[in-house]
Amino acid sequence: TFKNIFTDLDELTVDGIKEAIKETGAQAEAKGKLLFMPIRIATTMQMHGPELPNTLVILGKEKVIKNIEDVISKIN
Repeated sequence: TFKNIFTDLDELTVDGIKEAIKETGAQAEAKGKLLFMPIRIATTMQMHGPELPNTLVILGKEKVIKNIEDVISKIN
């Protein structure tokens, strides 16, 4: 869910990413750790780190999407 919403972002901004996380939570009916930890691990490959939206802006759209796809391929 996050990958689809994130991919559709026109501009990669902290506010845009926060909104994407919020929308993911609404669609997946998840919040708190059950929302943030899977997104953090799939996007950064780390369990801990700086504020997630800031980190994703630094990593860039292509790297974040590649990380998510790598995690999905390992699960399937």
